[in-house]
Amino acid sequence: MKFFSMLSSIVLLLASASGQSSQTLFSFTGVDGEQPFGLIADKAGNFYGVTVGNGGSLNCCGTVYELTHVSGQWTQIVLHQFTGGLDGASPIGTLASDSHGNLFGVTQSGGLQKGRCYSNCGTVFELSPQSGGGWSFAQIYAFRGNQAGDGEEPDAGVTVSSSGDIYGTTESGGVASPEPNCSVYGCGTVFKLSRKANGWSETVLYKFMAGQDGAYPRGPVVFDSHRNLIGTTSQGGGGHCSIGYGLIGCGTVFQLASSGGAWTEKVLHRFHGDDGFIPYQGLVFDAAGNLYGATNLGGANQVGAVFELSPQAGGGWNEETLYSFMGFSDGIFPAGGLSIDSTGNLYGTASSAGANDAGTIFKLTPQSGGSFSFSVVMTLNGTSDGSFPDGNLLLDSAGDLYGTAGFAGANGYGDVFKITP
Repeated sequence: MKFFSMLSSIVLLLASASGQSSQTLFSFTGVDGEQPFGLIADKAGNFYGVTVGNGGSLNCCGTVYELTHVSGQWTQIVLHQFTGGLDGASPIGTLASDSHGNLFGVTQSGGLQKGRCYSNCGTVFELSPQSGGGWSFAQIYAFRGNQAGDGEEPDAGVTVSSSGDIYGTTESGGVASPEPNCSVYGCGTVFKLSRKANGWSETVLYKFMAGQDGAYPRGPVVFDSHRNLIGTTSQGGGGHCSIGYGLIGCGTVFQLASSGGAWTEKVLHRFHGDDGFIPYQGLVFDAAGNLYGATNLGGANQVGAVFELSPQAGGGWNEETLYSFMGFSDGIFPAGGLSIDSTGNLYGTASSAGANDAGTIFKLTPQSGGSFSFSVVMTLNGTSDGSFPDGNLLLDSAGDLYGTAGFAGANGYGDVFKITP
């Protein structure tokens, strides 16, 4: 799709979407968590998410929470408060659920496994609803780190397949690369967890080597129509990044295909900086099979971009930059994954800048001829409605948007907001 001119971009930016109203659904207090990151919803309209830090008397390690709507009010319940030990610490990313309503997520550290990580390689956890009410928490896997050939530091949520298997990435671990940028920490992995009679079994599907294949995945994986796994690496891809400090490359979009039990990696696109650097927090497909994502840095102005990958009839993928952030009222550093509605509109979050230097919520609308128009749906004010929106957005059937602001808010610990068109 063709990128529209910079002049039209500026005009569209100044014509920020009107007729929108925003509402804070819940403001965190610190005791119930701090720095919320992303949301999912169940069939009853309840929201679930994680807070990266704070929570409870320990005041350290993050929470999993539920928001329910009762009698016109939103009520928060802490489902689990992390201790930083066996259960993990600093949950991150968007939760996933299976057909039974179980919730799955990751923590960046904790787990009490020996090895290079010194008890801090990260975990995968499960929360299961109980028939009598309440939730049961279980750590289902603790990463062991590079010395054990395993991953460490999962930095994004997981994906649950229709069969109940769990797929995800770790930012480091795997194998040590000859590249000095990877060092002994490893360049990251893609993993699978399968439920067994006596627990869960982990399989490392791929270990990144910081060459042409990429390095340091910081987003979840998604399935394509052929059941291949698609994901991103924040660096790697080979060569030097054009913006100066991506020494092993600006990142990749990759595919993992399974054949006979073995997984083969194929790079669909290698970023070079001007089209983006550090693709972040996952990808979405449209009905035609095109892929969309955002990069935290890079683009024409080095402060982030939105991109599209389109499959070609003869094989391969064509990449187009749909929008390069300019660093003014439009926002900078998009840090959450994109969301897409039934008509192909894309929604996302820019974590900083905007009119109040607190971040923006943006929309990209498809136009005739294949271009997209950009508009700012909401500019956060940095106080009552929060700042630093860095998680995904949810859309309901009425076109309402729901999201999280990582900081500020009424109590200074972040909040959950709703935007009504």
